[in-house]
Amino acid sequence: MPHYVLDASALLTLLHQEPGSDKVVQAIEDGAAISTVNLAEVASKLNDLGAPEMVIQDAINALELTIVDFSAELAYKVGVLRPLTKHIGLSLGDRNSLNANDKTADARSLGRWGSHSGSPPPRQ
Repeated sequence: MPHYVLDASALLTLLHQEPGSDKVVQAIEDGAAISTVNLAEVASKLNDLGAPEMVIQDAINALELTIVDFSAELAYKVGVLRPLTKHIGLSLGDRNSLNANDKTADARSLGRWGSHSGSPPPRQ
């Protein structure tokens, strides 16, 4: 069972070899999961940068992450979190990562590892 749930920012930090990627590598080595919603966000960002679908799939598949499906049940759970998390600015992907923890035993959310401030560095 995965110990960590990665959000899109964490995985992009690793794939772009940005500061904090060492923490993501350690989490993956310990066992990590990502939801299909966050996976779609990563694929979208990489495709925006020109990476073809097969390159994206190969890069992510090589990490051997556990993929957590975004089911109808999870969609409702994520949806009702909005009022509880709106004041701290959690996105759909962030709320999904929180709920993906329920799908993995003893999971701890990685959060954002992009910089010391907690926000990922800007990407072009």
